[in-house]
Amino acid sequence: MLMLAAWLVLSGVGVMLAAIDVLVRRLPTPLIARTAVVVLTLLSTAACVTDDPRLVLDALIAGAAVASGYGLLSLTSRGGIGMGDVRLAGLLGLGLGTIGWPAVLLGAMLPYVLAVPQALLHLSERHSRGPGRLAFGPYLVGGALLTRFLLAP
Repeated sequence: MLMLAAWLVLSGVGVMLAAIDVLVRRLPTPLIARTAVVVLTLLSTAACVTDDPRLVLDALIAGAAVASGYGLLSLTSRGGIGMGDVRLAGLLGLGLGTIGWPAVLLGAMLPYVLAVPQALLHLSERHSRGPGRLAFGPYLVGGALLTRFLLAP
C-alpha cells in the first residue's frame, strides 16, 4: 500500500512538473526536493513495515545512478539537458528502483524514444522559427510511468 502511495505521489507531481516544464521550460527544484522527501519517507516506511531494507537501498542507488547518468549527459550536451531534468530523473529513479534494475534501465532510456517525434518536428521547424528548447520533463515522466505499467508486478 505504501509503494502504491509513493507511485501515486510520483505520478501526480510528475504530471504537474511536466506541465510546468512545457509552459515555462523550467523544473522547480523545491518541488522536486519536497517530493523526493515524501517518496523517500514512504519507501522507508514500507521498508520498515515489510522488514526489507533493500527496498529503500535499491531505490537510493537507482536514483543516484539515473541522476549521475543524466548529470553526465547534461555536462556533455551543451544545454540539451538541464539540471532540472537531472533532478527529475533522479527522483523518478527512486521509484523505478523499487521495481528492479531492468525497469531502471528502461525508464532511463525510454524518454529518448518518446521524444523522437517532437525532436524531429523541432529540428524541421528550427530553420523557420529560430532555435528553441525541447521540454524534456514530460518525456521523463512519461517514460517512468510507462515503465511502471509495463514492468511492475
